[in-house]
Amino acid sequence: MGNVLNRKTLEYLSSVNTPDYPESEWIINPDLESLATVPRQYWKVDGYSVREMTSSEKKVVDDGSIADWKKTRISQLQNEFGRYIENHYSTLDRVLLSSLLANAHAAGASKRSGLIERIISWVVEVYSYYINMAKVIQNSSTTESVRDALWDFSVYDASDPKISMADIFGETK
Repeated sequence: MGNVLNRKTLEYLSSVNTPDYPESEWIINPDLESLATVPRQYWKVDGYSVREMTSSEKKVVDDGSIADWKKTRISQLQNEFGRYIENHYSTLDRVLLSSLLANAHAAGASKRSGLIERIISWVVEVYSYYINMAKVIQNSSTTESVRDALWDFSVYDASDPKISMADIFGETK
């Protein structure tokens, strides 16, 4: 009986029948004592042994990890932004607002256009926050700072003009 380490996945198995594990895929009885405090992501198979990665090799791993974290966190931010806006003004409402604003301007309906412009300004304000948070994540230099990036769209609840489509349709001039 012995221990084995998978060359690709770095899976470690102890007390196994080593003949069942081909050396082309497994390192038999690897010496891992020097790696006891090294995170597994920084282990590198080197022939029939395992060593700690060099600083430049670790950077490649970290850069890949950071890129994955950034992509995930920006996707989470984007989804939360979409849900937040949708909870205040539906997609249909926002599509209609563009047409209604153009029509209100053409008809000289200043009260209606003013209401619509307040909604649009609020959405743009929230969108600016979303863009700034995405930049914070994108410019982060460690996986920890990407992972720990926080946002709170509810800070815009108080500034929501809370104008309904019925309010807009009720204003003709």
